Amino acid sequence: AVTYSKLGLIQFALEQLEPALESFERAYKIQRLVNNNNNLELSKIINNIGVTQYQRGDISSALKNLIESLEIQRKWLNGPIRRESNVYEASVTLCNMGKVYLEKNDYDMSFYAYEEALMLQTSSFKKDHNAVLLSLGNIAFAKAKKGEKSKALQIYKGVHRAQVGRFGAGSREAVETIGLMSVIYIQQGNFNDAIKCLFQVLTWQKANLDEHHLAIRNTKRTIRKLKQAVNAKSFSVVKKKVYH
Repeated sequence: AVTYSKLGLIQFALEQLEPALESFERAYKIQRLVNNNNNLELSKIINNIGVTQYQRGDISSALKNLIESLEIQRKWLNGPIRRESNVYEASVTLCNMGKVYLEKNDYDMSFYAYEEALMLQTSSFKKDHNAVLLSLGNIAFAKAKKGEKSKALQIYKGVHRAQVGRFGAGSREAVETIGLMSVIYIQQGNFNDAIKCLFQVLTWQKANLDEHHLAIRNTKRTIRKLKQAVNAKSFSVVKKKVYH
């Protein structure tokens, strides 16, 4: 089972989804034969099957398998000993479920999955643990998709502060969050703050990417368009005042 699981992970990384699914399913059959149906290794395999199905676009099957994986993991979480590794695996499954619910446009269920993942993680990990920050980011994203832009922005700001404290202001993690904040600012029509965020992103890109990288051109183009929108808006306001 271990051999097929490892093979499936390699194939998944190479985006060979069909062979990966076959490998995971073979690992699943073997694992069920040699162990009972409630072991954690089996839950990992079922989770991997669900993630692969999600990548293939089979959302219903993906969700079904992720729920089955979580049901096994819950039995271990509710036992006398709660290991950090068990908490981590269950939170990963919950985060995967959150992604699937987002794909189904079920933002409430997505939020609940991400929130439960966060609650599990904060019971075992520090507040600036990678998994905790990732779950907070997921919650913010779900809030933004639901239309709660201000709440999403508030969460992202908290995540960014934690990332700056742990990794530094110029870290990839902190800059990625700044980029996500810029998207929400744009959606809110707050172009000035979006431009400020994007300038921070551009500074990081220039320092870490090839000068001809597509991401740099895209960021510059977005900043240019936002500046044009700000100027047009300012001109419109001035014109209204003059001809009112």
